[in-house]
Amino acid sequence: MKSARSKEITGMEESTTYQWILAQGAIKEARKILTSMGREHFGSPDAETRAALEAITDLEYLETSIHRVAKVSSWRELLATPPVCYQWIMSQGKLEELRRVLTLQGRKRFGPLDAKTATVIEDAMDIEHLEKLAQRLLEVSSWQELLAGPPT
Repeated sequence: MKSARSKEITGMEESTTYQWILAQGAIKEARKILTSMGREHFGSPDAETRAALEAITDLEYLETSIHRVAKVSSWRELLATPPVCYQWIMSQGKLEELRRVLTLQGRKRFGPLDAKTATVIEDAMDIEHLEKLAQRLLEVSSWQELLAGPPT
């Protein structure tokens, strides 16, 4: 017969909150391993790559990426050709939509993009950064001002 304490622990282990905490720990550890292995193969990640790594919340994606480190030649390649995971597909769709909105609305406000601006927007991998740029789009008067200032 289980003791009251044993039943309490079993109940806690079955709770969604406990399971979520475990999942977050696993994601954090997998991200740490991926970053460490990537650093060995590709060098230290730049700020944009670090942000992209922090944005990954799919454990399966992280675990698969760990196994892919030795098969690719750069951080960019590792993050640009991920395994097909639902969350990754959704985040890529959001990135593409944010890039599209920035480009369309920016063209309306500021005119055509120069090559540097187009590259910055196209290479952006951080959803939060792009969202902040989209918000800032209404507060600035040029592409250069949009990209020069810190997003609010």
